[in-house]
Amino acid sequence: MNKMNKMNKINKMNKINKMNKINKMNKINKMNKLLML
Repeated sequence: MNKMNKMNKINKMNKINKMNKINKMNKINKMNKLLML
């Protein structure tokens, strides 16, 4: 049970981190495109 919970927590954190990274990259890319214009 505890192992499952720990795994779930790690997976959730990893997912959130990945989403945050993607969002940040997307934002930077958008800004760069605007700057390029």
